[in-house]
Amino acid sequence: MKATREEVLGMASRKLKGQEPVTRDDIRDTLQRLAVAFDVEAELVEQLARELEATHLIRIPPHVQVVDDRDHTPWVKATAVNRDDFYWARYRELLAQDSGLGPTVISRLHEVTDEILDRLKNPTTDGEWSRRGMVVGHVQSGKTANYTGLVCKAADAGYKLIIVIAGIHNNLRAQTQQRIEEGFVGQKSVEQGSRERVGVGLADRNNTRFPVSLTSRSSDFNKDFASQLALSLDQVNEPVVLVIKKNVSTLAKLIEWLERHNTLGGSRVADHPMLLIDDEADNASINTAKDPLRASRTNVLIRQLLRLFNKNCYVGYTATPFANVFIDPETETESEGRDLFPDHFIIGLRAPDSYVGGEAVFGEDPPDELSHMLRFVTDHEDLLPLVHKKDHPFDELIPSMEKSLRTFLLARALRMLRGAHTAHCTMMVNVSRFVDVQGRVRATIDTWLTEVQRAVRFNANLPEAQALAHPVLRALHDDFLREFGHLEFGWSQVQAILNEAASPVHVVEVNQKNRDKLDYEAHREHGLAVIAVGGMSLSRGLTLEGLLVTYFLRNSKMYDTLMQMGRWFGYRPRYADLCRIWMTEESANWYAHVAEATRELHEEFAAMNDNRQTPRDFGLRVRRHPDALLITARNKMRTSETMVRAISLGSSLIEAFRLNLDYAEENRQLLEATVKSLVSTYGEPTPSPDKNHLWSDIPAEAVVEFIRSFRMFTDSPTSDTRLIREYIEKIADHGRRQWDIVLVHSRKDSQPETIAGLLVGKQFRSGVRRTKSNPNIVDVTSRNRVASRGLEREGLSYEERVQIEQEAKKEGIKNVSDIKYRLRRSRPLLMLHVIDQEVAGESVGNGWLASWGASFPPSQRGPGGTGSWKVTDDGVEYEVNKIYWDQWRRAIAQEAILQAEEDELPEDLGDADH
Repeated sequence: MKATREEVLGMASRKLKGQEPVTRDDIRDTLQRLAVAFDVEAELVEQLARELEATHLIRIPPHVQVVDDRDHTPWVKATAVNRDDFYWARYRELLAQDSGLGPTVISRLHEVTDEILDRLKNPTTDGEWSRRGMVVGHVQSGKTANYTGLVCKAADAGYKLIIVIAGIHNNLRAQTQQRIEEGFVGQKSVEQGSRERVGVGLADRNNTRFPVSLTSRSSDFNKDFASQLALSLDQVNEPVVLVIKKNVSTLAKLIEWLERHNTLGGSRVADHPMLLIDDEADNASINTAKDPLRASRTNVLIRQLLRLFNKNCYVGYTATPFANVFIDPETETESEGRDLFPDHFIIGLRAPDSYVGGEAVFGEDPPDELSHMLRFVTDHEDLLPLVHKKDHPFDELIPSMEKSLRTFLLARALRMLRGAHTAHCTMMVNVSRFVDVQGRVRATIDTWLTEVQRAVRFNANLPEAQALAHPVLRALHDDFLREFGHLEFGWSQVQAILNEAASPVHVVEVNQKNRDKLDYEAHREHGLAVIAVGGMSLSRGLTLEGLLVTYFLRNSKMYDTLMQMGRWFGYRPRYADLCRIWMTEESANWYAHVAEATRELHEEFAAMNDNRQTPRDFGLRVRRHPDALLITARNKMRTSETMVRAISLGSSLIEAFRLNLDYAEENRQLLEATVKSLVSTYGEPTPSPDKNHLWSDIPAEAVVEFIRSFRMFTDSPTSDTRLIREYIEKIADHGRRQWDIVLVHSRKDSQPETIAGLLVGKQFRSGVRRTKSNPNIVDVTSRNRVASRGLEREGLSYEERVQIEQEAKKEGIKNVSDIKYRLRRSRPLLMLHVIDQEVAGESVGNGWLASWGASFPPSQRGPGGTGSWKVTDDGVEYEVNKIYWDQWRRAIAQEAILQAEEDELPEDLGDADH
């Protein structure tokens, strides 16, 4: 008996369902038995095995939480026995059947949504109450699935009105409406004149329970339509749900309708608990008014909407919470109520190990399947500079853009060869914020695509030699060898399917003025193949299904905007190795830094969680880029103040990544002299487990002298060696006198040097660039990071290393972040680097350059936690929120009091316990 691919996959999935954990052997054994029973070819078995592995072998670490328990009574588990989990049960079943999520991920989703719901108030609680919280995920990591699950559980618990504010663009609101209909409502909105069942509504056709949706995929909230229904919250047994745009007009109309039809005196909806979910909570919700005594209109209306209800909960969802941490938690007015600071909880979601995120794409050690992803654009200035006007002409493709377009067609062909014939395949072209320019780009690409499709249609079926005589086929062939020649398929296989892959591809323009739609649902049967040209409409929240290739020319310098433009983040099961991103090298460097800042922010959440600190009593800090990046728009940082030279260097890494070639020889001589002094004074180094040269228990004075003599290029506090030396001397005064020093020995990059009798392999660094302001100033790495991953474990014992790596493995972390090692150190670490490099093909530094880095353990003194307070100077500049600023001032005052007490003690009591 023969079975189709889909039938075999369905049978295997059902057999594996309920087995947890599932292993590779389980998957292959199941498929082998089905292969024998249903005559399945070996090649298909292998394809299905990889597909099932991508689903069932995913691991996801537990979430972290920062909570205020002072006014919290756990209630979700206590009320479970009497709660009908109707909405959640059917959503969970939908996820298990149709989402491609494995049982581990669904189980983790169940766990974290229970925790979020528990942090809200039990809707049956009497009296007036209000809760504020924030859920921080990652760009394109599944936040919509998370809050859809929360909506289902809130409805089961008794929340009567659920409002989802879904961004500022129509396409994002419509996409969110569709997902809420599929995951919660179960049918399309009645406003469309159809009760067609979708998603969860298809599971049980005898079911007649449906929430009331007052919005549709085509229409935002309309108070006239809602009024025609003669509907009030008192009249419905099921919950009412709205998916609205974050728009002043929409919010005002909703408030007006609620006040007219649902208030019970005093303009309050007294008896009905309300949940408001604010998707993209860092965008438009933040108070951006210049006047500190006033608030921006959107912010005011969201607060007034909450205040209408005596029982209300606000949960902001975002992947980029940089603006949210700058909200003043003390802001409250009589007319608007409290601002949107997450007083009661912050939940940090961990991404599954299958997630393609910032560190994976832009980090220094990407996974093998992502190592080919980045391509740098250097040929755009003449045709489309980063800074241009809305009337800028565009009628000729940039050569690199043309290459990216060909790569997209090839990548789609390869996906089809892997069996994904009906998978959505998307390319994103985001090169201008101007709609007029986007239109010209779309037209130019459309003309090119038509010519290529014609050439493929008439030539791809010819014998290979004849086909390659055509310039279009030859260009595709050459790009295939360059981009994908290392993969499992040859050109002849690609050529055979190229027409089928290229012919359905079309170009759409995605912006507020164009009616083109990315309607993936309408093309579910055969798959949508599309090149999407746009700007901001492609930049936030919108999911581009099956995104393979991105061509990106944008010059935003704000952390949150940059990350939200990264539509390439997300899940790429069985096609991550086909994905490509074209962007400028400068943009890639910015993304690398933002990815590091984002990781640090999540580490802060973890530290707050460990120390049982609340959002209100622990101030968040966000690393600032040493050159140009802004954390978020200045008007979103009304309550922040920049502090320099005021924060401990504890838990920090400081590196000399920017060097002045005028002092290259002087620094080389200094490094050689330092190594010679170490050998003569403290003996030969010990070979470390990583084969570097290691000295332990070296006095801080040797480190201070090296840093004092090293000629730095000083352009920020990061490179101010005076501040760094002062910090080293202060921690030495408080007992941290001994250092580890490692001379890094590379065993693979280049020919070794002999330094003070030691054989030292030079490290090669790619992506080196001269700075624009001074060509004699060079960055020795494109990532503002000199040390390779794992170097900060030098000096730790074998037992410490194993413990750290085992803990990371339990959290689902494959590549241990250096901060994990840094937080476990007891001694600081000085890293000496011998770097072999070229700049634009030109050798610099007379053979090699000297550089260094310092890894500082957590601070020992202060109120507590890895962010402990010290009156020392920090080598990294931070933007900090009001809480952080207030705490710092209190810490300084306390330190001054202690110092004054010590100064007033008699000399013979100076060391006493007082």
